[in-house]
Amino acid sequence: MMLMGLRKDESWDDYVGKDVYVSNDYGQSGYLAHFINHRKNKVTVREYETNEERIIHEDEVYGLWILQDW
Repeated sequence: MMLMGLRKDESWDDYVGKDVYVSNDYGQSGYLAHFINHRKNKVTVREYETNEERIIHEDEVYGLWILQDW
């Protein structure tokens, strides 16, 4: 199992309120979501396409990236 690696100077709070892409296969598939929070070892996001709130255990967050305009 691979875990998301926060950078040395990062925290989960850096993602709050950001748009993220959630994927379990390194971006080959996944979904765009809004990062809501991180509490009690769980990440909460709201998927844009379905408006569904998803709670993902921290150990199961394989990839979570902040999207930026290029």
